[in-house]
Amino acid sequence: MRFVPVLRRERAAGRMPQAAVTVLAAWVAHLRGAGTAVRDVRADELVAQAQGPLSEVVPRVLASLGADLGDDAELARAVRSAVPGR
Repeated sequence: MRFVPVLRRERAAGRMPQAAVTVLAAWVAHLRGAGTAVRDVRADELVAQAQGPLSEVVPRVLASLGADLGDDAELARAVRSAVPGR
């Protein structure tokens, strides 16, 4: 995702970028079956990572973008709380 470098800079500065949180939450929902079929070269892997309790799913999906993001508990909480239909 093209916004990941900006997300990292914002997190390094101690800010929670709400636009990125919203996009990531929608992506998690999409990987869990919301909307159309997932069309990505890593679709099978990502959809599998998105199965299970959100408390486990969100860090896993974030880690697919970078280990540092998967380890960011505050980001994971924000994304988890923003997932539609949770």
